[in-house]
Amino acid sequence: MIPTCLVMAGGRGERFGSPCKFLEEVCGERILSRLLRQLREVCYQVLVALSPHTANCAGEVCGEVPCIALPGKGYAEDLSLVLPALRKPTLVAAADLVTTGRTLLEFAEVSAKLSGSSIGVVTAVVQGNQGEEPVGLALFLKDGGTWVNVRLSGSLMDVDTREDLETANRVCEHLLEDPSERSDSLRSRPATY
Repeated sequence: MIPTCLVMAGGRGERFGSPCKFLEEVCGERILSRLLRQLREVCYQVLVALSPHTANCAGEVCGEVPCIALPGKGYAEDLSLVLPALRKPTLVAAADLVTTGRTLLEFAEVSAKLSGSSIGVVTAVVQGNQGEEPVGLALFLKDGGTWVNVRLSGSLMDVDTREDLETANRVCEHLLEDPSERSDSLRSRPATY
């Protein structure tokens, strides 16, 4: 199990048209609720980082998990404020991430194999139109070190636009979780760090 998961839910949502895009539904479930449920399977503690842009629409989430208030200056800027205070390894996920529990387990297992090396950050990428693109999932193994991208075989996408939301709902059958489809290596809990 990973000590800490941090969900970054403070963006402006400009491409989507609303900062509250994580409240939209994919496969009949709110994006953020789905992600929090999945992260509880791989992390001891799950935190949500909000900003003034999202505090009003995400208040109910703070009843489920601890929330952190950040200034909302941007993903990287806000992350750099909170990350040093969190126990490593820390899994960071964008609140608009749509994936499967199986894919999160795969990412945790692949990343566990890299701990203890000079690698400090493992980032999940997907194949996009312009090559490999980060998708809003990273494991910070330690402060400092090198950065490595890992291309995952499972379903993984972020919802940046309304078209992305439509795509996520179209491929819903691939995103629905069926424990019988998990391989033996992914059925167990992720490695403990």
